[in-house]
Amino acid sequence: MKAEIREDGFEYYAYVLCYVDDVLSISHNAEEVLNRLDKYFRIKPGSLGDPVIYLGAKLKKMRLPNGVMACTLSPARYVHQSVKNVEEYISQNLGDRC
Repeated sequence: MKAEIREDGFEYYAYVLCYVDDVLSISHNAEEVLNRLDKYFRIKPGSLGDPVIYLGAKLKKMRLPNGVMACTLSPARYVHQSVKNVEEYISQNLGDRC
């Protein structure tokens, strides 16, 4: 978390979220932040861009009723995969006992 000021004078906090090998930069110049990070921790070529998924959750931009742009997180993909994993585990390890 770092205090930042955009060119238009807007003050906010920029964030870099990191979990194992998933990195998300929230900043008015997120690509510059990630390029600086790439000097110390190699980022896979071609992986920079607008985020689509972070930690298994789908990310999507939306405009709030007051006109502000925001990001939303949907855990549907993560939950779907979790249920699939549990079903496979039960099938492979418990078989007919369930």
